[in-house]
Amino acid sequence: MVIIFMSFSCKKKNNTMIKDVSPDTTSKKTPDFQLLQEKKDSFDLNIFKNYLNKTVFKEKNNVFSAKQDTLLIEDWMLRNKESNTYYFLITNSKNIMRYEFDNTKINIEILHITTNSNHKVNELFSYIQMKGKNNSSVDSTPGLTYENDYVFIYENSIYWLNSPCLVSYKNHLLLSNFLRKMISQNSNNVTNELFCECGKVKCEN
Repeated sequence: MVIIFMSFSCKKKNNTMIKDVSPDTTSKKTPDFQLLQEKKDSFDLNIFKNYLNKTVFKEKNNVFSAKQDTLLIEDWMLRNKESNTYYFLITNSKNIMRYEFDNTKINIEILHITTNSNHKVNELFSYIQMKGKNNSSVDSTPGLTYENDYVFIYENSIYWLNSPCLVSYKNHLLLSNFLRKMISQNSNNVTNELFCECGKVKCEN
């Protein structure tokens, strides 16, 4: 989150802001984890990380690490991303939490975009959907990022999962399904899904 539009895989990381989360931190209630709880974020990055390591990518010597930070306007200014889209998301949302999962081969990213109202969350999703489905001569990037993307609304939040083309679309869908169930706890409150496959010109609902 280079091609004109958002590219999650080729990005500069602001290491001063990213906090490592080890498998032990959830039980010890570290300040970082307490902050995550206080924000009432329904996403548990350690659960998702364990799913990656034990279910989808079973490589004992190449496990994923997990990190989280808050996306700020400075990130948009420093990164090689399509300015209008990234700027629009940051300036029109209440908060954007970024979760990154890395091993030596793959970087997977989830954005949790929170808003103040149902109207605002639908406005942001419509903008993302427009970018993913209506490619123009100005922004000729296939899909959203050229890579695999899955975006959905849950209550007043948007969750955006990005995985590189090294991840098969079948595995990307497994991750998408797990994320959706994890956030919604198998409820029917997930709405307005958007699916983007690596290299495909347009995303689909």
